[in-house]
Amino acid sequence: MMRSIQSVRFSLLATTILFLLTNGLSSCKAVRELQALFNCEFKMKDFAGLNLAGIPLDGSKGISDFGLMDAAKLKTAYDRNELAINWTLNVDVRNPNNSNAAVNSVDWIFLIDNIEVMRGALNQRFAVAGNGGTATMPLNLSVNLNKIFTGKSMKWMFDLAGDMSQESINSKRIQLKIRPAINIGGAQVKLPGYMTVGTTYKKAQSYSSTAP
Repeated sequence: MMRSIQSVRFSLLATTILFLLTNGLSSCKAVRELQALFNCEFKMKDFAGLNLAGIPLDGSKGISDFGLMDAAKLKTAYDRNELAINWTLNVDVRNPNNSNAAVNSVDWIFLIDNIEVMRGALNQRFAVAGNGGTATMPLNLSVNLNKIFTGKSMKWMFDLAGDMSQESINSKRIQLKIRPAINIGGAQVKLPGYMTVGTTYKKAQSYSSTAP
């Protein structure tokens, strides 16, 4: 299995580099940054600013942890199909290579219980210094739980929010897929597949040629 994943990683890297060469977009710096990116280690670090319908969660585990006024506000939001959860997902990236790694933008997909809940893009340059350098990639998310998890009870949604508010990210319930892009010669080049990011430092765990 590991050999298969490594084979796919190499194939995607080779495909992207071949694209650059055949389109006259290659440069030593761009190729080095691309190669370094494929060897970087990623992990979902934490959720920051987590709130449900505008109410900070602060480690709340369920509806019983909210005061009467907050509970009433949350029930109203649920009844109106407007129960939204908002947060920033911080992704740490570590670069063990000798050279710097950088991307110009990152497409991402976030899943809960294997259900896609949101996709977006980080439209700014992101760089990680070489020789063990680290950097944090912030992804801002806002999800209307009523629309995504139609038919689920209010308690179920509160329990989900409670799981997300804990100190450690529940890797059994959430997934993150990212697809970096680089700009070369004025053209944007996206990697041909999505990289799956886990909750511990690892190179991309798997690749998919298309979004789930």
